[in-house]
Amino acid sequence: MIPPYVRQVADAVLWEGYVLYPYRASSGKNEVRFQFGVVMPPGQGESSHQQSEVLLDGDPATVQVHVRFLHLQHRMPDDWDEAVEQVWERPFKVGQERVRCEPWEASEGEVHRTRWPVLATLGMALRPAGPGWILTVRVENDSPTWPGQTRRSALRQALVGCHLVLTVPTGRFVSILEPPPEWADHAAQCRQEYTFPVLVGDDRAVLASPIILYDHPKVAPQSPVAYHDGTEIDEMLTLRVMTLTDAEKQEALATDERCRSIVEAAGRADAETLERLHGGMVWLDGPAPETRSVVVDGVTVAAGTRVRLRPKRNADAMDMFLAGREAEVVGVFQDVEGLEYVAVSTGDDWHGRPYFFYLDEIELMEGSIST
Repeated sequence: MIPPYVRQVADAVLWEGYVLYPYRASSGKNEVRFQFGVVMPPGQGESSHQQSEVLLDGDPATVQVHVRFLHLQHRMPDDWDEAVEQVWERPFKVGQERVRCEPWEASEGEVHRTRWPVLATLGMALRPAGPGWILTVRVENDSPTWPGQTRRSALRQALVGCHLVLTVPTGRFVSILEPPPEWADHAAQCRQEYTFPVLVGDDRAVLASPIILYDHPKVAPQSPVAYHDGTEIDEMLTLRVMTLTDAEKQEALATDERCRSIVEAAGRADAETLERLHGGMVWLDGPAPETRSVVVDGVTVAAGTRVRLRPKRNADAMDMFLAGREAEVVGVFQDVEGLEYVAVSTGDDWHGRPYFFYLDEIELMEGSIST
């Protein structure tokens, strides 16, 4: 069984790229869906396999392997490819096994759905690695193909969004990205093909993702709904959905249940939701390290100090517009490297948020210095 905290991240990987803004079946973008983790039938010009190698400090016989992917099903008469989650769950066992998803058809009123079979080989191998083991899991798509087959039809027999979740009840997996010194040489021997294994949660679960991740990834708590759209920004997508015409929204609502949930969520978004999606600063060690004051050129600067802005880093276009402007310090902070900076207000901030500058980017104004 996959722990909930692992499943949340794995589900985000599974459905990423499933459907694209503007979430309408007629959109040209949705003719080229599915870019992540596609394990095609052979001979289609795209990869027909994935391979992951992970480090284990424990008993390989206790490892559970979960191969998760989307199996497309064609919906008529509106000519849309939906998806069904599939999983092949096995204890880790050296050898090869033929696995498959059976064909399926069903009708409900005028709607007819069809799934084609998916055939694959699941292979597992094991080799010693000093204090532990290197586990290899390989998935190969063996589904039949035919000359002139289109990508869209081939996708119906592909493993879409394919990834692995490996769990172990005792022992631990070892990071490939940042291995302890005694594991470093063994980590360098691991070979990945179209996957990026990372630790998720504690050290008892690994996600071999087709999307590049770091160890211990999490889904941002600010995200109210999965947008699926190629790692685009939730705030931007919400605002874009809000701009769709009523006719476009109706078409998106009819495309797919997941499209419906996106459009409906955007319609419910209030000011608080949008503020949360806009983002904020999160400090690993607790609240932001705000200080009451800082000394600049022998003078104490604190909230209320008047300064003139002299941007040096050209971080964005706002630096050009703010150069030379007067501002008032509203707070003094430290960044993640311990460097101090100030938050300032120019008095006409339309968005209600301060601007941030390092100490070498402010000029103290005579007669308005805090002491």
